[in-house]
Amino acid sequence: MSKDAIRQLIERSYLQGALNEMQTERMPEAYHPDFAIFFPAAKGELGKLPLKPWIDLIEKDKSKGIDRIALRQLEAEFLQIEVSGQAAFVKLRLLRKGTPIFTDFITLLNMEGRWQIVTKIYDQHVEDPWQLA
Repeated sequence: MSKDAIRQLIERSYLQGALNEMQTERMPEAYHPDFAIFFPAAKGELGKLPLKPWIDLIEKDKSKGIDRIALRQLEAEFLQIEVSGQAAFVKLRLLRKGTPIFTDFITLLNMEGRWQIVTKIYDQHVEDPWQLA
């Protein structure tokens, strides 16, 4: 049951919320308030994008029109869902028209009886994923 619940949470709040449908109102229900995306930044620094600024970026993209929205239309392949007690890990491949764009590594915690997304890191497979080839 936990793996199905986690998959549904990722589909609703991440794939539909942040990506394909850009329904950002779905995101706060699934993400912990301290959620962040971590990524390698310049000069070996660790970059961090918290939830609110991420939602703001998505809303900005949504306001830019159809070309920008097309960049967020990604197909998802669930490669792995692992659950150990109150902790879970999801490995997800995101593709645009069959081309791998990202591999996401998402962590979740079950707190007070519900799963919450707490972190995301990713590997980027194309030089500039926010440009259509």
